[in-house]
Amino acid sequence: MLVRLTHHADQLVIDDLDQHLARREALQHLLAHRLGAHLLNEAVGIIDNILTVSYEKTIIDGELISRVRRIMQGIDGADRDINIDMIKEVGHGGNYLLHDTTFERCRERWRASLSYCGSYAEWEKQGALDIVQRANEACKEILASAPETLIDPALEEELKAYIESELK
Repeated sequence: MLVRLTHHADQLVIDDLDQHLARREALQHLLAHRLGAHLLNEAVGIIDNILTVSYEKTIIDGELISRVRRIMQGIDGADRDINIDMIKEVGHGGNYLLHDTTFERCRERWRASLSYCGSYAEWEKQGALDIVQRANEACKEILASAPETLIDPALEEELKAYIESELK
């Protein structure tokens, strides 16, 4: 998350707090996964001491958890992640980043779905949206494309009938 520098001292404090919370969340998720947790109860999307659920934070937490899961996979080993043949081919002083193998394997790795990984100048050209604004856009897209209901129509009618009978 980029820190927005503004003329308003309170805005800078809020952005600094956002940075602090983001680092804390990352460390908590990393520690939980490192210790073998497979379920994070009352964590995803939760803000304000469990008093509020945020769709945006749910999306942000999802990306964070996917990043932590990738980190926890580790490195496969010399044969897969450290290509000795490519090192010999490129040689000392060569450019490993532009080698075809790097491009092929880079596409297999984890990629951020929400965080902006480009340059600051490009981020500004694209509207300078912070992660919460991008998460809000993602939420709107998800909700707009969501089905009206996930419940089988027959079951939904039974549930409505049951609720109506109990209210009488």
